[in-house]
Amino acid sequence: ALPRYRAAAGLPLLPLSHHLSAVAAALNADLLASQPQGQCFPLSWSRSSRWSGCCYTDDHAQAQCMWDKPRELSGYRGNGYEIAYWVEGGSDPVQATPKSALEGWRSSSAHHAVILNAGGWAEPWRALGVAVIKNYAVAWFGNEPCPP
Repeated sequence: ALPRYRAAAGLPLLPLSHHLSAVAAALNADLLASQPQGQCFPLSWSRSSRWSGCCYTDDHAQAQCMWDKPRELSGYRGNGYEIAYWVEGGSDPVQATPKSALEGWRSSSAHHAVILNAGGWAEPWRALGVAVIKNYAVAWFGNEPCPP
């Protein structure tokens, strides 16, 4: 859904990065196991034996921690910029889908700007990683091409 949406906006197709997709899957697993609390947004990471913790807040004070995650967790050399979508669960097994995630991101001006390299996100993306697991969808945009 994301590649077609970007292409329809006249932007180049992004190569799918297995490195960034692995980071997206790791965050999805972390969110399912340990949902962020208090002021920490769903872009946050719990502490783990595999990665450092990071509380991403409204003031973006910990943004560098998020941008570093692809280097920390994979062979990706550039910064990663993430958008997350989730469906409130309740007792029913609710599932996020690529379509519902794109609709959610399009309705948020901040997420939409990341997808379309608009606003403060003018640096062109050179790689994309995605993961949709249960009620979470995560997309990572990278500023460097993905290594082989």
